[in-house]
Amino acid sequence: MNFKTLEPGETFAHGENPQAGEIEVCGPCRWVIRRNSIDFRTLLVEIDDVRLADTKDPLLKDSFRMHPCMRPAFHRLLELAAEEAIVVEIIRAWDGSDAKNLENLHGEGRTLCLTAQNHKPEDIAVLSRLAQEAGFDWLKREPDHISVSCRNF
Repeated sequence: MNFKTLEPGETFAHGENPQAGEIEVCGPCRWVIRRNSIDFRTLLVEIDDVRLADTKDPLLKDSFRMHPCMRPAFHRLLELAAEEAIVVEIIRAWDGSDAKNLENLHGEGRTLCLTAQNHKPEDIAVLSRLAQEAGFDWLKREPDHISVSCRNF
């Protein structure tokens, strides 16, 4: 499959309709996971601190957790990015602050906002192509980052 570098505002989706929206491709958030709930402790996986935006606040580090369905594509992306000498930085992952919004996959940890550590637009563009190859089900390129999501099977 040929993957292309996306321009800001462009989206990519695996499947029949490559321009489909995030919820159409990945499905809605089933429930918003609350901090320190049983689901928070069992469904979300701690992300290696090396790849986080710099933070010392332990509660803020919770915001860099992800659903286990994200791990295979995320780790594949890290491998591909390393081959291109791009360091991936996580801007945002899990966010349980909007408990009623089932359209926001951050509440379940199924969306990541990622950027290149150097914030160069050309590296973010390459990251958009690599994210497609890594296996994320949906992605959107923004000027300063990409958003990626996965289905929850």
